[in-house]
Amino acid sequence: MMQKNQKSTTIYVKANTFRLLKKLAAKKQVPMSDYLEDALVFFQKTSIDPEEIDSNKINVQKQLQDLKDTFISFIRKQESEHIIPIKENQQLGFQETILRLENLIDTMTDLPRNHQMEEAFKRVFVEIRNEG
Repeated sequence: MMQKNQKSTTIYVKANTFRLLKKLAAKKQVPMSDYLEDALVFFQKTSIDPEEIDSNKINVQKQLQDLKDTFISFIRKQESEHIIPIKENQQLGFQETILRLENLIDTMTDLPRNHQMEEAFKRVFVEIRNEG
């Protein structure tokens, strides 16, 4: 913002530039001189050349799109190399567990006594532990 003690000068701008400055300053509720000073300080601090803003915007958009594409590619690779194989292994494990439980049920129905049932449970648990 402009200091009160600083000397001010007059500049000439095109009418449409003046209208734009007036509109932007009003939107921020600051005097036009303060808005113009803030804009100049912004360009000075950021080293942005106002004439290159459109090309920078396009460059930033391209960089964002490239980053998005890289991220999507990474996610797809993780899915194909890690997530899908884990899911398939998990499904195989579930199928094996179901088969073992079915075998256990068959064994249990064939057993007439509790002692034999306990032995069957022990065999199944030992088998599961050995393969796990």
